[in-house]
Amino acid sequence: MLKTTQLHGFNAAGLVAVVPPFVNYYDASNISSITKTFYSCSLGPPAANRLVVLAIKATGLSTGQSISTVTIGGVSASRTTPSATPTRHVELWQAVVTSGTTGHVVITASAGSFASIGLGVYAIFPASTVAVDALYASASTANSVTLTDLAKTAGGVSILASSFNASDGRTAVLTFPGETVTEDRENGAVSYVFGSVSVNSSTSTTDDPSVTWSGAAANVAIAGATWA
Repeated sequence: MLKTTQLHGFNAAGLVAVVPPFVNYYDASNISSITKTFYSCSLGPPAANRLVVLAIKATGLSTGQSISTVTIGGVSASRTTPSATPTRHVELWQAVVTSGTTGHVVITASAGSFASIGLGVYAIFPASTVAVDALYASASTANSVTLTDLAKTAGGVSILASSFNASDGRTAVLTFPGETVTEDRENGAVSYVFGSVSVNSSTSTTDDPSVTWSGAAANVAIAGATWA
């Protein structure tokens, strides 16, 4: 199933902004393969400094298995956040994609097969394509998980992604002290929530973004990154 949302647009300068995610989500019956292709994903307006950032929640991978390669519109992407624990798999990947308004996203595992994937596609226009900071944290069971001292720059962009087991009806809330987080997509069936801060307003150079659930949830994780 495909879904598009339009929650915020580009700023007047066109330099730092977040396009709400174009999200594909699939249950376990849709994927039994080492590779998954999402066709014709919206990539936002083309630009020389367009950085496409993917929020990826994957299930089905076992110990020792991970996402190994990602391409966006034929461009090889690099992992932004640290490699995730297979049972709590949520990561951010990125690539500079200067042309095209749509493109295929191809996600490949090192081994095994995916059961489900939740995908958020963001286009941002940072002063530097190198993230200011990128962190990952997880727990086997918890009410909340925090990224401690995630560095950020006032006027920059933040993207957060969380993985959790929502089979018991839990819901999730993303927070980032001093910032207004827009929840771009929450999908209980695939158990993820993606959120963004289109323009960081706080002058604090580090803060602790977190995800909190309505009750203790299993196999929980949060990944986050910021750009100037």
